[in-house]
Amino acid sequence: MIFLCETKLSSREMSRLISKVDGYTGVAVDSVGRSGGLAFLWKEGVSCIMRAAAVHFMDFDVELNGLKWRVTGFYGWPAVQDRHLSWQLLRMLAGEGSGPWLCVGDFNEILYSTEMKGASRAQWQMNNFRDAVDEVGIRDLPMEGYAFTFDNGQVGEDNRQSRIDRAMANEEWFDLFPYARVLHLNREWSDHCPIKVVGDRRLGREGRGDRMFRYEHIWVGEEGCEEAVKRGWSRGGDDFTKCIDWCARELVEWKGVSIGKIIKSLVKKRGRLKVLNEGDRSLGRVQERKRVVMEIAALLRQEEKFWRQRSRAIWLRDGDRNSNFFHRVASERRKKNFISKVSDDLGNVFEGTEAVSRCDVAYFGELFGSGSPAGFADLLAVVEGRVTGEMNAGLAEDYTGEKVAIALSQMHPLKAPGPDGMNDLFYQTYWHIVGPAVIRGLRQGDPLSPYLFLLCAEVLSGMLRRAAEVGSIHGIRIAPQAPSVSHLFFADDSIIFLKAREVKRILDRYQQASGQLVSLPKTTVSFSRGTSLARKQQIGGVFGVRQVVCQEKYLGLPTVLGRSKKGLTDLIRDKLSKKLQGWKGSLLGKAGKEVLIKAVAQAIPTYAMSVFRIPSNLCDELRSLVSRFWRGTENGRRKIPWVAWRKLCLPKCRGGLGFRDFVKFNSALLGKQEWRFGNQSELFLEEYLGSTVRAFDGVTAQGGRWPLYGGVAGPVDWGN
Repeated sequence: MIFLCETKLSSREMSRLISKVDGYTGVAVDSVGRSGGLAFLWKEGVSCIMRAAAVHFMDFDVELNGLKWRVTGFYGWPAVQDRHLSWQLLRMLAGEGSGPWLCVGDFNEILYSTEMKGASRAQWQMNNFRDAVDEVGIRDLPMEGYAFTFDNGQVGEDNRQSRIDRAMANEEWFDLFPYARVLHLNREWSDHCPIKVVGDRRLGREGRGDRMFRYEHIWVGEEGCEEAVKRGWSRGGDDFTKCIDWCARELVEWKGVSIGKIIKSLVKKRGRLKVLNEGDRSLGRVQERKRVVMEIAALLRQEEKFWRQRSRAIWLRDGDRNSNFFHRVASERRKKNFISKVSDDLGNVFEGTEAVSRCDVAYFGELFGSGSPAGFADLLAVVEGRVTGEMNAGLAEDYTGEKVAIALSQMHPLKAPGPDGMNDLFYQTYWHIVGPAVIRGLRQGDPLSPYLFLLCAEVLSGMLRRAAEVGSIHGIRIAPQAPSVSHLFFADDSIIFLKAREVKRILDRYQQASGQLVSLPKTTVSFSRGTSLARKQQIGGVFGVRQVVCQEKYLGLPTVLGRSKKGLTDLIRDKLSKKLQGWKGSLLGKAGKEVLIKAVAQAIPTYAMSVFRIPSNLCDELRSLVSRFWRGTENGRRKIPWVAWRKLCLPKCRGGLGFRDFVKFNSALLGKQEWRFGNQSELFLEEYLGSTVRAFDGVTAQGGRWPLYGGVAGPVDWGN
């Protein structure tokens, strides 16, 4: 099927063109003068029955290969002042029927600020579009290709690009085509790129590969599971790796409960329940019915545990009948993690399991292969001693079973397992069997792994400090009396403020000694305003990295903020909007919504609120997003808020639900930072900003100003 927007032809002219396309038939809608115009084409043999059509939409019922769904071609009003008519039309179309629905076309609007390049969009325009999408219960298909679908054709600073063409569908349509995606094809003659919906129903054998062993949560407590673990562990002897391998084999042979068995049992039990509901009410049948109902409840709990483990939505506990939500999230994760093709450094594209595997092995073999580092002994001299003899003696002590058991109990049981498929739940459940043989190792994902980055980064930091001490490099100051800062490190992310050639020499020396390499594709360089173009090009050639006006983000926040602070507010707003998409609310009960809001949504702005005074209008927008998600929609319309939001923000002991008031939460976090600044003299922050902030009165700075958004934090009413 093909949907065309802006044909700029009458229906008669377009029909003549359609008749010349072999194997296709279709209908068209007149243009208004030489603007607008729609057409819908479909292959012969596909059943397409038109429900309705007008200047801005074409609506069809489709049947293909025994599957029935509804598809709507949508063309939004181009003029901003008429854009509200687009969302009225979208709501009206959603109310015209139920069942699987795909809506595709040119909406002439974006959902998030990141979907536009070269300009900005008024926030209220995006909010109106998001509200309509959430209310009608549709969401984007996963996208492949270039991020933007429209280009105004201008050059330089006048160029504007945006994603105004998209395909969205409701959950019933995703049930029919769980692996559907939309491809952004190459743009040629038009200022829009064509988009192609690929309605895959499954990944296929080529995409799935061999099924990896995974210890299942639903096995815990099952008859025969512990015996299988004992048999496998005993066959491995003293070799821990062999114990794990044999244990996995025994569990596979045991063939414990699976999702297939659960579904079959549910069908069988529900069939029996139907018979018991329709018969007489003898004592035996009543008792049997009670037993069957309990068995169905147990199977539903097992199903929920199964999908929760795959969804990785560990913030939400099982037991609240959220199986549909877990299933949906697990499906989305699988689609997101599926790799259909890869490309190497030369631009060669590899598709298929074997080709992708070969490319991956070659890439990671080179990435993790030893570069034979040498000459690192002299670099260790720049690292100051931090570990005392007493501390070292404690670190060198042998591990005890008690300490390992305590550490294991503090881990989340369902976090990502290792390559052997054994998660922490396995070790926690069968510690009495496997405990004596467990040897704690250091691998990616374990709590000790971050120290590997810190140890290596300490050497690079020492090299930079030594160079600053001898005067070969110079950092930056925010005031004449402030100390010089040459670099900021957080794990493997770094910002360096230095002269270019000396930095290049230090980095080359560090790479040679450590074997670590700078990731050039992820590295960018920015310059001060006084740097000439020739100098920028020269320095860019030295490093061979991408040049940007300013570093976009560091630790999730913009590194440079002007007076408008738009980059910060857009970032927070977009993140929260994506977490509170309407489809999630339709699959969660009130308890699930409450946990999602508290554990995920309200945690998003925490770091930003610890650093910046967030504008009150942004706090109001965030409150509105959370409130709309909590209330939900019914028949495409928002539900009535029977209880004021300020009451829901009260503690549960006072009749509320304990939701956060973003304004007060922001003030509390800033107050905490100011208290630390005034009472903990050893902080680097005080040393660095001590020249600009001099005295304190309570939690309000006097005699100076924090470089916070909106100035210093005001007094905090701790009672509220």
